[in-house]
Amino acid sequence: MALSRFASLSLLFISLLFALPSRADEAAAFVIADSTTGFILQQSRGEKKLPIASLTKIATAMVVLDWSEASNSDLGQMATVPNDAGQIAAAQGVGLQPGDRCSLRDLLYAALMQSDNVAALTLANHVGQAIGGSGSGPVENFVVQMNALAKTKGLRNTRFLNPHGLDHLERSVPYSTAEDLAKLTSYAMANSAFRSTSRSTSARSPSIPPPEPRPPTCCAIRTNCSASTASMASRPARPAAPAIA
Repeated sequence: MALSRFASLSLLFISLLFALPSRADEAAAFVIADSTTGFILQQSRGEKKLPIASLTKIATAMVVLDWSEASNSDLGQMATVPNDAGQIAAAQGVGLQPGDRCSLRDLLYAALMQSDNVAALTLANHVGQAIGGSGSGPVENFVVQMNALAKTKGLRNTRFLNPHGLDHLERSVPYSTAEDLAKLTSYAMANSAFRSTSRSTSARSPSIPPPEPRPPTCCAIRTNCSASTASMASRPARPAAPAIA
């Protein structure tokens, strides 16, 4: 029990660094929180608004999982990669292309394990169509649900603009704080499906098409017949992001 609690605390700490420095006190912001009570044990600039990049995908995954549970929808259902996915630079991910069809479950693995932006967009497009709404399109409807989730969970200084976290595609910058993300991560880790996916170190995804040959990137893809196994490789640390007013 104590080991499990320590692991949860460690996960929150690691997940909420806005940069990847060698020491926590060099991070742009961090929070160490008790995942059971939410009590903040230690923090630095926990309420500072910063770009959140791919940590956005925590909210993306939770909107999908909450929708699946509420609507009794099978995560094995297939989704089609939308045509506008070609606008997203594929420097990371499993090599999805417009028109590819993958299960929602495999897309969750790709989004959370490989930080696949196309997978996150495909999830938002598919679930956004099912949810509906007054937005200008399915992805916009999905983002409305992301911000509704943020409000419901008390994320007072968070704004999502897309399901993947790329900010160069937006007129303004999506942001959050380490304190808000501690709340979001604690909520996500209480979900067994999210917990299982995020703790995986490898996954065999039969519905993901084998990638076409391309130069090696930071993510290695090993194909075996019709199944693809994706494994995360180490990445260099990103520079600290600028503050948001």
